[in-house]
Amino acid sequence: MKSSIDKAKEYADLVRIKLGRNLKQIILFGFLARGDAREGSDFEFLVVVDERTKSVREAVLDAGVEMLNQYDQLFAALLYSEDEWSDSSRYPIGWNIHHEGIAL
Repeated sequence: MKSSIDKAKEYADLVRIKLGRNLKQIILFGFLARGDAREGSDFEFLVVVDERTKSVREAVLDAGVEMLNQYDQLFAALLYSEDEWSDSSRYPIGWNIHHEGIAL
């Protein structure tokens, strides 16, 4: 059975393949990043890209569906452009991700 961090890395690799050079950063956050997850906890990611487009959103959603089908766990992602991410630390969710997130 794969560990949670191995599943998170697998998701990150899948997103890298799907997005190519448009991908700038993937960060795991939430229960798993803080170390207080339980068996079956959802995976929460921040995906930072050059440009948010419909095809990028669909690729990120497809990666989550593939992982859901494989592991029967939710792999959810927030999708930010680089500009949005650089401005995010003034908001609670951005602050939490900056301080508790794990870059993959």
